[in-house]
Amino acid sequence: MPVYIETLTQPSAQDLQDLTDLYQEQATTLLQPFTSVKQLIEHALQQQQLRVCRFNGRLLGAGIVQQQAQRWLVSHLCVRQLTWRRGVAKRLLEVLQQQSEQQAVKLVFIVPKDEQIMRNYALRHQLDILEND
Repeated sequence: MPVYIETLTQPSAQDLQDLTDLYQEQATTLLQPFTSVKQLIEHALQQQQLRVCRFNGRLLGAGIVQQQAQRWLVSHLCVRQLTWRRGVAKRLLEVLQQQSEQQAVKLVFIVPKDEQIMRNYALRHQLDILEND
């Protein structure tokens, strides 16, 4: 089954649990500027900025996409550790790249200052990077 990408606006209880588990697995630097996983998720849902990767009805990855006039800023991208190196993040970024190109805007990846794994991932996939303090 393929991995589906969607903007999450009406999460089920299972979706919320998956998101909580997903972000709790990550380094605390990924949460910045939020102080908790719950705050990050609530903010992203309120702003309708949460893009998720769904497989067999479960969420395997997520990221926040801030759509601006000239660019889309992608931040807080994470994937369940169990699915690392299986193309989940790549699939999400491919879909976002296609959608941003259709809108004639640039896709920019926001990387926390001390987050080397995300920086390496962005460089490996030739993404524009904006460093976040």
